[in-house]
Amino acid sequence: MWRVGVEALTLVLVATLVLVITFSPATLPQAQHQSHRFSLAKLLPQKLITTQRGRGMLVAIDANVEHGDALAAGAIKGAKLVMLNAKEDSIEQITRAIRQTETSSVHIVTHGSPGCLHFSSGDLTIENLHHYAEQLESWFHYRPFHRRSKMRVQGHENFLSLYSCNVAKGEVGQSFLERLHYLVGVSIHASQRKVGSIALNGSWNLDIAYPFPHQSEFPFTEDLLETYDAVL
Repeated sequence: MWRVGVEALTLVLVATLVLVITFSPATLPQAQHQSHRFSLAKLLPQKLITTQRGRGMLVAIDANVEHGDALAAGAIKGAKLVMLNAKEDSIEQITRAIRQTETSSVHIVTHGSPGCLHFSSGDLTIENLHHYAEQLESWFHYRPFHRRSKMRVQGHENFLSLYSCNVAKGEVGQSFLERLHYLVGVSIHASQRKVGSIALNGSWNLDIAYPFPHQSEFPFTEDLLETYDAVL
């Protein structure tokens, strides 16, 4: 009995030693050894990886914009699209969409002129911004310290982009951005020139950032830049 027990124990030890030697990193080929290092890209589903780039983006495209369907198709994966209609107030539509999803940046695409966003449901100007104060302040959860306070906390994680021609142009454009910034509390990117097709003297680069630049992600694909043939 004693000899049988010793032999059995010996077999177990030998088998264990063989397994350790066989699967030791030192005995594996280099490529196989490297595969033991965890890669987040290999662990995540491919669909999830491709949608992370636009995560947190909300892209609002107005009904009066030419080739709105092409713009929607050219939005980067993961971005939430809102196709604004003319029957309902545009700011209310955007506010509702923001409340329904986690949003870090808002990108508005509509026609513009100095100090004005021309939505199909009606213009947004410096004269009527105060009518939308409550909605705009809720976009990035931005609030004053107390009801009558003029001091507010500046947001650095979020930003607002206005893809509209000439909206930041001149004194009226600057005043519009200043007032809008006071309400939303984040950096605003806008343009003082044409926005859209390069062939039509437009540009997708927003040349004004108020009050400071933000490393913003462009909400559309490179293919759209090359094929979109209108200005905003």
